[in-house]
Amino acid sequence: MDMCHMYAQGSIKGGYERMDDKIIFILKALLLAEALTHAVRSWGIFDRIRSLLTARSDFLHRLFSCFECTAVWTTGAVIFYLYFLDFWPLTLLIIISRLATIAHIAVDLVDTLRAWLIGKL
Repeated sequence: MDMCHMYAQGSIKGGYERMDDKIIFILKALLLAEALTHAVRSWGIFDRIRSLLTARSDFLHRLFSCFECTAVWTTGAVIFYLYFLDFWPLTLLIIISRLATIAHIAVDLVDTLRAWLIGKL
């Protein structure tokens, strides 16, 4: 593969970066943003923090009550984290744990479908 196809110009840093590095960055951002948005909105561990913040401001209440709004600011924080910090063990831990959860949901769905089909026969 020649250099034109291997590198893409115009990154945030201003130089040349490998295209696969950009793709990996986007995939990590997508998985982290989804995992952290779900955590902030759904996990009980964040309930107290959410209630303290939303009690102080109507703007924060609206920001935390909407899943899509929470996803926007979480994605901003994720991009900042990945661009400036990216402590890979933490990144890997969050991504693998979220993918394991998604796989568990898929297995449960297949088991439920199988049980339903067996009951139909």
